[in-house]
Amino acid sequence: MYPGRRFKLDRKKITILASALAIIVISLFIFWPRDPGLNIKMVSGTEYISGENGQVIARVSDRNGVPYDNVLCTAKIIYPDKSYFLLDQPLSESSEPGNYYLQFTTPTINGIYEYIITCDVPRGSRNETLKISSSFHVSPALNFIVEMSILQAERYRDIISRINQTREELLAQINETFSEDILAALDDKSGQIIGRIDSSKNETMTNV
Repeated sequence: MYPGRRFKLDRKKITILASALAIIVISLFIFWPRDPGLNIKMVSGTEYISGENGQVIARVSDRNGVPYDNVLCTAKIIYPDKSYFLLDQPLSESSEPGNYYLQFTTPTINGIYEYIITCDVPRGSRNETLKISSSFHVSPALNFIVEMSILQAERYRDIISRINQTREELLAQINETFSEDILAALDDKSGQIIGRIDSSKNETMTNV
């Protein structure tokens, strides 16, 4: 009998239901537990000199920063000419949870080295593979500084050795000169004493 009024009531109900449904959907979106996903990043240095201990270090966590344990990671390190320096070397688990590292001796060839870390992360009944790449630099400037330091140290040791040798030679000469002077003085005094004794003997014999 009052179609306009009925339509208004239905429209109000629809609006209320739509608002309630929107609130429910938003609440589910906010509070429903979601997969935090995985994250991998590098935490190692980038500048080296030849022959020192180097490391590549990766950190595996979820996107909230929670670390992952029992992850299998391998590393490849590539020379500047793109040939392999190390291939599929296993990383060790650090004492810091979520960190995985490979230690090596840096090569003698200067240049930029590329390295790739691949990690298999167990997630329930399956593994998820993460991969990240970065680079480090074996610096000719740092190598030059080290070589100059070694050269300066060798020169310093050579100078000290020469000073010590000269000192020993001077001491030997002083001792030799001192000994000769003493012997000469003793010889002179001995001659004087013997001369006096002979003179006394002659005088005694003359008086007799």
